[in-house]
Amino acid sequence: MTADDRGPALLVEQLDIRYRSTAGSVHAVAGVDLLVERGEVLGIVGESGSGKSSICHALLGMAGDRASLAADRIEVAGHDLTTARERQWREHRGATIAFVPQQPMTALAPTVPVGRQLDWHLGRDAVARHRDALHDLGLQALVDRPDGLPGTFSGGQLQRILIAIATLGGSPSLIIADEPTSTLDATVAAAVVELLLARQQELGAGMLYVSHDLATVAAVAQRVVVMERGVAVETGSVAEVFGDPQHPYTAALLDALPRPRSRTAPGTDAPGTPAVAGAPKVRLDHLYRYFGRAGAGRPGPPVVRAVDDVTLDLPAGTITALVGESGSGKTTLARIVAGADAATAGEVILDGRALGADRTPAERRTVQLVSQNHRAALNHRRTVAHALDQVQRVHGIGEDRSGRTERAAALLERVGLTRDHLARRPRQLSGGEAARVALARSLLLEPEVLVLDEPTAGLDARVRAAVIDLLAGLRRDLGLTVLLITHELPVADALADHVAVMHHGQLVEHGPAAQVLHAPTDDYTRTLLESVPPDPRDLPPEPRPEAGAAR
Repeated sequence: MTADDRGPALLVEQLDIRYRSTAGSVHAVAGVDLLVERGEVLGIVGESGSGKSSICHALLGMAGDRASLAADRIEVAGHDLTTARERQWREHRGATIAFVPQQPMTALAPTVPVGRQLDWHLGRDAVARHRDALHDLGLQALVDRPDGLPGTFSGGQLQRILIAIATLGGSPSLIIADEPTSTLDATVAAAVVELLLARQQELGAGMLYVSHDLATVAAVAQRVVVMERGVAVETGSVAEVFGDPQHPYTAALLDALPRPRSRTAPGTDAPGTPAVAGAPKVRLDHLYRYFGRAGAGRPGPPVVRAVDDVTLDLPAGTITALVGESGSGKTTLARIVAGADAATAGEVILDGRALGADRTPAERRTVQLVSQNHRAALNHRRTVAHALDQVQRVHGIGEDRSGRTERAAALLERVGLTRDHLARRPRQLSGGEAARVALARSLLLEPEVLVLDEPTAGLDARVRAAVIDLLAGLRRDLGLTVLLITHELPVADALADHVAVMHHGQLVEHGPAAQVLHAPTDDYTRTLLESVPPDPRDLPPEPRPEAGAAR
């Protein structure tokens, strides 16, 4: 194949995508134009269902049998692919167009060694041939363990492996990155983005960076396209679009970004923080949780100190955010607080009394855990009504099914859903709806303490904003004490009264949110904060070119 090195990396005119379904034709993308120059990053932002991923799949020739595509022009590095068939797309995938997908564990075969999977994409003995490049990509672990399965590598390492697969097999002119950091912690995401941009610049390629994370797009892209329900509603430089949005939808996306509550001087509580007096609602007293076998010469895996001497008070009626990277011990600590896991040593003290290893039904009702994977926590074969009825029956709440149904419907309305949601199954719920159902199920037990494990992870900006508002309102109206587990520091800043930072199983810093998030004393906390992209709303507005002027 020969390409025109003088032309843009990507030129798309009037791309139209429809999908056939049992309910009729779905118009996923309507008349979208795209231009990506070589060496440029074009961001595409929008909520789920806006058409972002449909565009990616179409530009890879992978839209599927149910899709009907039309375009006036699709040109990649001088290659006209407007009417390309599957054989032509196969020639360009990997060679001219590189693709970095969203979910590493889905993109990689879980039961096949990673080294062998590199051979599939890059040719025989790929690890040995690309040893130096893999080292430069931060994948020495892969060089050392090519027989390791995907599950033995971290999320950041797996995403780096996908970048290696996408960019080491040739010299692509266009890189398509579809939500490449959506499942990663801030520090890992920052490293992956830096790596991706470095490879793009080395190759002189253009990049299409697709994400619902406006802050990351503002940090990496020069220009941006805003998608709403298949239509490009606004296009321009990042400073033009985010600094001075012209379309109401763009303004709504920006307005939905978390806003810090902790704007007071360091060392003081955030505005609206309840007064803290007397004994805490919950005290975590020198908690330890070790996995593996201790003792010299004993068989079994080495000891992992998931929670290592953690002492923390949760004041009544407040939200305490527990932040840190994956593997820091956040979720393990949350499970111990909720009674889903037992501590190796130490105590969880509720209202001055220690909770035993086997909690009573009343104690389990008092402290409720809302897990991260909301859909997985629901029976996919049963309705929402069944899930909400079952939790009441197990705990002896309600005299009859009719009463339990009315109580469930009232709770759904309180969390922003309707009675109609009772008849739905998990697959019929959006991410935000599933999060609200999981929250309603816990609230049916009238808990005093809520443990929320990543309640906003993976949600679009406006859905995340709605969940943040909901949680703040519930805490205020019900007087709940909340332990919020999150790797999203802006979410912690928007919700929390107090923040605790975990690193390698230990608490390295904790205190009022204003102090920890805006005047940290620990180096690790500073590193976490430095990894968070700047708020795109802080971009200075850039004058837009007059109508008819060249871009």
